[in-house]
Amino acid sequence: MNARSALGRFGETVAARRLAAAGMTVLERNWRCGRTGEIDIVARDGDVLVVCEVKTRRTGAFEHPMAAVTPEKAERLRGLAERWIHAHGGAPPGGVRIDLVGVVVPRRGRAVVEHARGWSEMGFARTCSVALVGVEGVVVEVQADLEPGVAAFTLVGLPDKSLTESKDRVRAAVVNSAAPGRRRN
Repeated sequence: MNARSALGRFGETVAARRLAAAGMTVLERNWRCGRTGEIDIVARDGDVLVVCEVKTRRTGAFEHPMAAVTPEKAERLRGLAERWIHAHGGAPPGGVRIDLVGVVVPRRGRAVVEHARGWSEMGFARTCSVALVGVEGVVVEVQADLEPGVAAFTLVGLPDKSLTESKDRVRAAVVNSAAPGRRRN
């Protein structure tokens, strides 16, 4: 087993313990469906079936683990959930939920675990706005994928200097858009 596989297995073990501590019953781990893919953890939360994707990263890695799941991956998970249900006798009375568990493993100390319930139910939004180029306005499309987890954003389509400045402006706008008395830095 290579280091990456070992890190993933460790993260899945930590996630399974966290789900059990939250009152869920882990039904299965690493369920494979041919070449279609794998469900990391299948659990039951009361009468709800929970399909869990686990992403594990070391501190200082490229991105937070929660940011690693793309809309395509979410769609694949939905398909895998349907196949699991079909293979195991039908849908539970409470329905199905797809959760995401992010595990960050520091060099020293305990792993940090974040559990986003109903993660795949968040949405994607688009709107138009105007960007100023000199004194002229240019219509631009703004897209947002709203997912629970650690706050993060990515800006694309801008030159390098503008990108850096824009990230600072977006961060300031998000921090200052909180309700009064709830601002965080």
